Amino acid sequence: MFEQYKQYASDVANIGSRYATMNSFYMSVLTALTGLLALTEGSKPLKDIGSMAGVLLPAFAAVACVIWACSIAGYRRVFAAKFAVLREMEQKLELRPYTRESEMLGKGSALTGIDGRLPVVIASVYAVIAGAMLQRLLV
Repeated sequence: MFEQYKQYASDVANIGSRYATMNSFYMSVLTALTGLLALTEGSKPLKDIGSMAGVLLPAFAAVACVIWACSIAGYRRVFAAKFAVLREMEQKLELRPYTRESEMLGKGSALTGIDGRLPVVIASVYAVIAGAMLQRLLV
């Protein structure tokens, strides 16, 4: 039973690595889109592609943030299920590290609450930028 427990805990760690990679991917995409957006202003190199890019780039970034938030929610469900199974497995073991850790941290102290809100906040900023750029384009 202990070997199965170790393998399962290792699987949770692998999912954690994929979660971190996913977050890095979305941050890289948003950074690139922000850089492109900056190049469309004033006398910058991409000014000639038109004002529409000033609307489309932040709109696309906002959509990417929504997809990112959905991905985080999916990972949150996977993590919750994995840790529930680990706690069940721990009931057959002498040492119960995940159960004890949860007791020590208390309910609602998980770090994933903040990272789930981050894409929503960033999407809001991009939506405001897209709206301002659209208003400027129409005026």
